[in-house]
Amino acid sequence: MSNLKIFFQGIGVLVGYNYALPYYMYLIDPDDHFYVLNDIFSFLMGGFYYSIPGLLIVPHRATYHSKVCRKFIKYLDPIAKIAKKSDIIHIDDVNSFLTEEILRSSNKKVLTIHGIPTDTYPGKDVLEHVDMIVAPYDYEGEILKRIYGIRPIIIHHGVDPLLFNNNISTNTAKRAFNLPEDKKILSWVARFDIAKKPWIFLNAISQILKDICDVIVLMFARSVNKNLFYKLQYVVNNLKMKYKNRFRFNKRWIPYIKMPLLYRASNVYISTGIGGIDLIEAVACNSIVVAEENPISREVLGSTGYYYRGVEELVESIYKAISTSREKLREVQENRIYEYKELWNIAAKNYIERIYYKLI
Repeated sequence: MSNLKIFFQGIGVLVGYNYALPYYMYLIDPDDHFYVLNDIFSFLMGGFYYSIPGLLIVPHRATYHSKVCRKFIKYLDPIAKIAKKSDIIHIDDVNSFLTEEILRSSNKKVLTIHGIPTDTYPGKDVLEHVDMIVAPYDYEGEILKRIYGIRPIIIHHGVDPLLFNNNISTNTAKRAFNLPEDKKILSWVARFDIAKKPWIFLNAISQILKDICDVIVLMFARSVNKNLFYKLQYVVNNLKMKYKNRFRFNKRWIPYIKMPLLYRASNVYISTGIGGIDLIEAVACNSIVVAEENPISREVLGSTGYYYRGVEELVESIYKAISTSREKLREVQENRIYEYKELWNIAAKNYIERIYYKLI
């Protein structure tokens, strides 16, 4: 089946999902027409790496979805018009007013769940108006079934194997971040907000830096929650002053295409809060992952990761991870990626064959 018109609505700055997934879907069937909606920030953060015909870039997602913008383009919205002329609309952002608009259309609709659904899930009204629902994790599927009686199709998120792999040497990757080759690197990359629990990481690495001299800690805090940062600023500044170059804190985004270098440079990648795609990416690059003990982390990492429930367990897990050979773990990690089908080209094939073609 070909010549389908598919409108794909991106979400946030999930570059892999927003760009790599539709790119691989396009490669599978170039005769299909994909209209992929994203904003300029996600494009600059790495979306430009993928050449997707039909890519639609709005100046900024927040502006496009604002009440002011909605007031002026409600009746003339060119994006909504393109969506309504498509055979299938793939919805990702349940909070977008564009979603409100296209739900009224008669097009076939797909919804991919992002985040763990609850009884107060903001997209619960959307669930009733779509033809098929996809959950990236088995655990999310269980929650949907329990709360809403819905059985979604499970299609796992993934990585682009051409970018996220262990082909680059660790020393080359370390040089990209001006890191010494003889030090062990611990990294944390996430939003600096309550959901990502940065205080747990800061408390744990305070002990690690005190006990282990040949460790350098990288903390990249993007989308900083100002109130939370104000509460933790003393801890951050104290670590920077006490350990100088051994604790490197940055309030900036790392472009998507540079993330493989960070994972390769990192002996240990630490995830606090609920992780997802970042865990898969780190494993694909042979970084040893320490993650919060929760169903999604267990589902993604399996036996390849170390887990914790609190600060003390996090410290213990970091010690274990540091002493683990990346070389010995490599084969186990590679097997996990393929067994769990954590690749965007596999996800693309599943979306086309199990979702889109089933709707037409």
